[in-house]
Amino acid sequence: MVVTTVPVLPLNSQVLPGHNQETYQRLQTAVQAIPPHQIWVATCDDLPLQRQLAATLEESLQSRGKTVDTQRLLDIEQPNLVQQIQSWLSQFPTERPPLLQILGIEQLTHCGSDTQYRFLRSLHQLWPLWPQFDVSILLWMPRPWLKQIRREVPNLGRSVFEFMGEPTPITTIPHQPNFQVAFSTVREWQFLGQVAPTRLSEDDLEIRPPSPPVVAESAAVDHHPGDEVAESEVPTFSEALWHQLQDDLSDFESAPTNADSAILDNASAGPVKRPQPPESPSEDVGDGRSRQASHQTAAEPLPAAAWPQVDTDLLADWAIAFELRDRVQSGDQSASTLETAIQAYESLQPEQLTTPQRTEVLNDLGSLYWLWAQQATAIDPYFQRLMQSREIYEAALSPISPQTGAGVLNRLHSNLGSVYSLLAAYQDPIHYLSQAVRAFHRALQYAPVETMPDEYALLQTHLGTAYWSLSQQSQEPTHLHRAIAAYQEALQQSQPQHAPKLYAQLQNNLGIALWSLARHERPVFLLEQAIGAYRTALAYRTLEGDPTGYAATQNNLGTAYWDLGGHCEERLPAQQQTWRQAIIAYESAISAVGSVQQEPLSFDVWAAHHSVGVVYDQLAITLAPQATVQQPLLTRATMHYTEALMGWQAMESASTDTALQALIRNLQLQARFLGIEMQQRSLSQIPADWLPDIWRKL
Repeated sequence: MVVTTVPVLPLNSQVLPGHNQETYQRLQTAVQAIPPHQIWVATCDDLPLQRQLAATLEESLQSRGKTVDTQRLLDIEQPNLVQQIQSWLSQFPTERPPLLQILGIEQLTHCGSDTQYRFLRSLHQLWPLWPQFDVSILLWMPRPWLKQIRREVPNLGRSVFEFMGEPTPITTIPHQPNFQVAFSTVREWQFLGQVAPTRLSEDDLEIRPPSPPVVAESAAVDHHPGDEVAESEVPTFSEALWHQLQDDLSDFESAPTNADSAILDNASAGPVKRPQPPESPSEDVGDGRSRQASHQTAAEPLPAAAWPQVDTDLLADWAIAFELRDRVQSGDQSASTLETAIQAYESLQPEQLTTPQRTEVLNDLGSLYWLWAQQATAIDPYFQRLMQSREIYEAALSPISPQTGAGVLNRLHSNLGSVYSLLAAYQDPIHYLSQAVRAFHRALQYAPVETMPDEYALLQTHLGTAYWSLSQQSQEPTHLHRAIAAYQEALQQSQPQHAPKLYAQLQNNLGIALWSLARHERPVFLLEQAIGAYRTALAYRTLEGDPTGYAATQNNLGTAYWDLGGHCEERLPAQQQTWRQAIIAYESAISAVGSVQQEPLSFDVWAAHHSVGVVYDQLAITLAPQATVQQPLLTRATMHYTEALMGWQAMESASTDTALQALIRNLQLQARFLGIEMQQRSLSQIPADWLPDIWRKL
């Protein structure tokens, strides 16, 4: 396919400053030196610029008397590049062009792994064959594809011309066969990448009082928590995450990092630390045994015609095994039934390569061991049964019968990925989580989005959670990028009307991944995206329908608003309003806990009390010296610190002292800004057994 003509860049164009100008000159010189013929690679993430560079290069050849079009678009429907080159050259029986520029490789980002593999395999064939074509070849591609090609076909990555440019968002890259080069203008996001300014201490306020700030209506804090959230318009999640979120799968390297502290320290004179971070993307709570993916047996109950071809005297054993499997599938998952089913399946001798339907039988047996692990009441038998399940699933894949269906392989890899994820909680997390990622990737090869959209979305969700968990162990930003890409891909295939709770959970997980990545890069942009994801989740995760999930997401939303306020300019209304939103979210989470009926929470409600107290304190400091506005803020903080103190004390938590120090700090602020009388009034609201410790430190 010939590429549509685009405007040619003059050499003094503003789009080609500095590095790009020099790189283009080197590329043009190399092309004009043909023959001898060469294979080159040119990278440019800015697709409009890439097309303009290709057009400019073609124009330079035409100015020398070469009038043949050199630009060709890769046909992703037939991704064998060698065959496409042969087809293109057959159109020139007499005089061939000196150069073919291959464009459109970025379209492969949207394609399945089979299509990508066929393209890479054709590059292996291209290297020894291209001298026969009597033409030079220039492959245009974005950087992630260069990295992949260098790994797969290192000979092609030797002569590279790298151009700089703003990456084109992946959602603006069409993936239709008739793709042309018309692009809308790419929005240039403006990020505040600098560290949040250090907040003023008490001494700063005393020595150099600020000019009176513009104060928002205090009623924004005093009204019933959740009113603004309920009335606000649900934002849509921006799809303009940059091309790097679709980077290729890299090797996993061991580089553990230390996790941030989960509790906000007291509001000391130095910079205020972050409140309680959100919970991990896994919605499961407890001792870590809750499954992360639905384990499934290999097939529905088999009709008689589909039974394996075995001797008549063995049919009874198969019938017993299938009957027990059907009982388990119907809901009888008692320990006795599972043990009997396991014995029946093991009697079929699935470890032997000659066993009929060996892969399916081993998948069923692995799932039975997995279900049996859920019945364990102690860690040792639970872990041992999981290990047996893992070994059986792995045995099912070595070897695989050619007759094994894609659905069986999809479930087998998915189940194996889930077992790896569970084992990571007990042993060698980097190894097992890396294995889980690979297993989910392989499962996706057997779940095409066109025919299995629900299964595809579920696997992308599990893949995102595995990447997020891996980010807590090593290479945090890299794995967070991949988690975000997987969650976003799952959302593309999810319908909130069909499964609103699952959709909300996925949006919540996406928000957590974005919030986590904001600690490493582009904090303002990523925190805004996290807030959008959380608020979208709350449109479907309501207080009435899912109070536990609603409370958890509101808590996450409060943390995101708190962090975003730290990146606003000090003492301006934007910062104050952002922190007021944090207060609303935190208090909505706390209020929702009262609606939870004996259901475990995925966050620490006492930490939420402590966190909202810190936000109240910090907001009061920014509003100094307006005592009338500061008073309700500081007294509300006192109430929340007291709740956190009593809650953590009852749990005998090590965080009790954190709440005590925050309370003392709050009382000191009251004395400074509101006077001793107000401080004494607040002291009367504190349990008497804590007063001696507090008085000694005031």
